[in-house]
Amino acid sequence: MTDKLVNSPIIISQTDFESVISKKQCFNGKCIGLNIENYKRLVKLNDTIHKEKSINQVISKEFIEDKIFDWLISTFKNKKADKSFANFLMDELENSLKAIKYHFPTLYQT
Repeated sequence: MTDKLVNSPIIISQTDFESVISKKQCFNGKCIGLNIENYKRLVKLNDTIHKEKSINQVISKEFIEDKIFDWLISTFKNKKADKSFANFLMDELENSLKAIKYHFPTLYQT
């Protein structure tokens, strides 16, 4: 497990004591990410996506922000997008949403 932790990217966020203002991923001494101006654009995109009622009822803004960041970093590293952002986000939503069944005992009276 330690090897996996050592060989994993680290996410570093810069804050202004209230909220995140920039974010980067660092691995093997190299960092890529979003500066303050570009991070503002990510937040604006996140706000726009999260306004959709079918999304905001089941997914947090933090989840969407993380997925936007993941897609941007992956696209930058690979120098191309494996799939459009919309398709990526929909796949991530489908993989993350699970149906939960509740079973309640009922009292049977005669």
